[in-house]
Amino acid sequence: MRELSIDDLDHITGGEIEGPEDVEYNATEVIRDGNLYNMYNMKEVVGSIHIGQKVKINPYFSYIIDGTLVCAIEVNGSVYITERDNVA
Repeated sequence: MRELSIDDLDHITGGEIEGPEDVEYNATEVIRDGNLYNMYNMKEVVGSIHIGQKVKINPYFSYIIDGTLVCAIEVNGSVYITERDNVA
């Protein structure tokens, strides 16, 4: 797993997810309210998730950013980044 500082995000372009292109996201549930971040700019908050909401998680995408583990989730057909602690 790669560890990044928040300043490293200024040097990342695109929203490429590592792992197989045809990865099947796994069904899971939101266990903590949290922010959704833009896949192409992980500093930009673009929405939120709420306890009990059904989402899907990418089993391959995870980074540690400033000590916080983040993951990629699919919500209503779109992919976002959120803190891993937000989902089961």
